[in-house]
Amino acid sequence: MPGGLFLAGGQELTAAFADAHATLLAWASDRPCPVPQQHAYHSAQVPQHRSPARVVFLPTAAAGDGPGVPEYWARRAIAHFQAVGAAQVEAVMFLDPAGRHRRDLLEPISRASVVYLGGGKPHLLRSLLGNSAIWQEIERVYRAGSWLAGTSAGAMVLGELTLVHADARCPQPKAWEPGLNVLPGMGIVPHYDAWPKEDIRDIVHTAPDWLVVVGIDEYTALAGDPRSGWINAAAFPQTAGWHHPTFPIPLLWTVLGRGHVTIRAGGQQRVYHPGDWLVYPAEIRYPRLAGSHMRAVTGKGHIG
Repeated sequence: MPGGLFLAGGQELTAAFADAHATLLAWASDRPCPVPQQHAYHSAQVPQHRSPARVVFLPTAAAGDGPGVPEYWARRAIAHFQAVGAAQVEAVMFLDPAGRHRRDLLEPISRASVVYLGGGKPHLLRSLLGNSAIWQEIERVYRAGSWLAGTSAGAMVLGELTLVHADARCPQPKAWEPGLNVLPGMGIVPHYDAWPKEDIRDIVHTAPDWLVVVGIDEYTALAGDPRSGWINAAAFPQTAGWHHPTFPIPLLWTVLGRGHVTIRAGGQQRVYHPGDWLVYPAEIRYPRLAGSHMRAVTGKGHIG
């Protein structure tokens, strides 16, 4: 059975995200994972009963942020997931084109329960991952049952379109360009509650009419649960801009964490709260698609 998808809106390597990540580890290992108390998290005291999940973190998107920055995020990620209770955490330092086909970088990914793409510059992450053996291995383990997670830039590149920095002087990416198309018809906007409202307005205004814009607040994640079944490519509308998925897509998604997920398309807007469930977010743009999803499911399960 393919794995699930986990999209974080930012501030993910903090104690406030421990609950959401404990849920991710539990789903990735199909075993309950206790959440550490605040004092235990900050003192790196892991839960007595660890999750068997193995996390691989890629700080690739931070490769252009300066010397030592990817290493900093790698250390943060290792400490965070150890504190949350992962059985094993490794950083894959894929930071330049020379690493596209390195076997020593592929091997940790092959063992991962969760492959986690860190934040940074989305255009850099997209260019490095595209047509690489790293990305092919990520797709392989995802199809075999591992979870694919991304935060900030790591979530953005998974859409059919991704925001990129059109100008190095602009703190927020605002230009839409092709993404990795794990999520057809979608564009992910992280830090939705933290970026200036005028920037969010410009981003939504410049999005193509067919694009479903998914805004994810900080301290919040949108997770696709594979136990609900998957969407068949035939369910997707044959309209300009849409492409059939190359990855199996979970049918049902839920909001985790503290904030909200805002889905905007076609002049409509819906806001989802923690604990809410929704059919793959394309339904807001094409309401009839929800019924098509249900008929096109290739596997079914129960939501726990």
